[in-house]
Amino acid sequence: MTNHSATRLQDTNADDFAIGDVLHYPFPSKTTGGETDTARPCLVIDTHKISDRAYLLIADGAPAEAARRTGYDILVEEDALLASAGLEQPTRFCAARRVFVSRQSLRRKAIRPDGGIRVGRLTGRAFERLNAVRGRLHAEADIARHQREEERR
Repeated sequence: MTNHSATRLQDTNADDFAIGDVLHYPFPSKTTGGETDTARPCLVIDTHKISDRAYLLIADGAPAEAARRTGYDILVEEDALLASAGLEQPTRFCAARRVFVSRQSLRRKAIRPDGGIRVGRLTGRAFERLNAVRGRLHAEADIARHQREEERR
């Protein structure tokens, strides 16, 4: 699913990871008790700092035809978008399946032989869709925060 022959972005510093980067990372799975050695495409949805530690919010990627559709999907299927994302086949990133990962752990779990995990970056329509999904996630978080504040009053 990941195109290893594509030109890779240089992994110079973990702090260089950005929203829209496609990573080759072992996404946690319920079937394996939260751990897996099988790296798969993952998408950086957002970045956060919690107690001075940097985290990435990443979404799971699956073959486009195999993935169940949700309102949180980012589909990458056009040839030019696949090439820039470093993907070999159409992929659906499901932001409904997302986890926080510390930037430090990204280096420890690197799977590629060259030690890197970044394979590409979303562009075009796929990046626009990512921003729409991010907007929805931020709006939902704001609504939940407001509801918690109201309940405390």
